[in-house]
Amino acid sequence: MLVTKMRTIVAIFAAVFAAGALAQQDFQFDTGPFTQREAALMSAVWPEIREAESFDRIDWESVGLVAAPGDAQARRLMERHWDDLREAAEFSDIDWERTTAQRASSRDSFAQPDDELERGPFTQREATLMSALWPQIREAETFEQIDWNAYRLNDAPGDARARRLMSRHWGSLRQAAAFGDIDWEATTEDRRR
Repeated sequence: MLVTKMRTIVAIFAAVFAAGALAQQDFQFDTGPFTQREAALMSAVWPEIREAESFDRIDWESVGLVAAPGDAQARRLMERHWDDLREAAEFSDIDWERTTAQRASSRDSFAQPDDELERGPFTQREATLMSALWPQIREAETFEQIDWNAYRLNDAPGDARARRLMSRHWGSLRQAAAFGDIDWEATTEDRRR
């Protein structure tokens, strides 16, 4: 009798544990480049941070975090694809497979430019915008002197990496008559030296 009760108790615990594990599994989502803990932190602050114009402009302390969750690779991915990622209503809605496919695709198109506008570290949309503004902005002595508000923009197009590249090489980049004339390969080669 005691053995039967023990088996019943063990069976109940096993069923409860299995149900809990299944329930937890149902609620897990693809965390992309983040650990489960980091993804939970991102989920908690997502409604506030997704309002930021760019990933590098997020005030992490205002949402209760010391710094951005994730390793350098995760932060670079967020920074590069911020415009698309922030459209997700919930952090768990992000399609990481699509995002990393876009990343590979943009890396391939950067390495092997086709007949389209050479866009360097910019998305197609950003490159089109930069191309339209180029005749005016290339007159600025430094990249930091450009008044983006005058063009109805809150900030310079591109992610933090693109803006750093523009800032660092502005003197030579602004010599190009058209944005599409910029030799991004030479610029990035120079950057590696």
